[in-house]
Amino acid sequence: MKWITWGIVISFLTACSNTANYYKHPSETNEDALSSIVGSKIDSGNVFHADKITYINIVDGHVVKGMHNKFDKVIRIEPGLREVRLVNTLGLSSSFINLRFQMIEGEKYIGKSVIMDAMSVKFWIEDSSGNIVIEKIATTRRNESVPLIL
Repeated sequence: MKWITWGIVISFLTACSNTANYYKHPSETNEDALSSIVGSKIDSGNVFHADKITYINIVDGHVVKGMHNKFDKVIRIEPGLREVRLVNTLGLSSSFINLRFQMIEGEKYIGKSVIMDAMSVKFWIEDSSGNIVIEKIATTRRNESVPLIL
């Protein structure tokens, strides 16, 4: 019985200390040598309605630590062909899509989205001039979260 208990404790501690494969921000200090991307927010204008938020949470398959609903946090990325995941949230529902595009040195990008209907969300990325670099429509059912009431 003692060995079973120790086995459970060690398994739990090992799982808790597991280091996830997080995105590593570039060590380059010259911001002009990097690209950057940020999410966006559409204010509902009403305290009783949720704001529409688009944020980036994965870059090149690596989770960006601390990005859940952080639409205004700038992510610095080395230029080149990159894949980012845009997430659209409205209240407790969300949709996401991965967009792959060529990031140019010194360019600033913004991720945006709009809910088209109950089954689809349009996602796109704009450059600093407001030009659409890439766009796609996610046609999947929106994930609904249910709050836990104790």
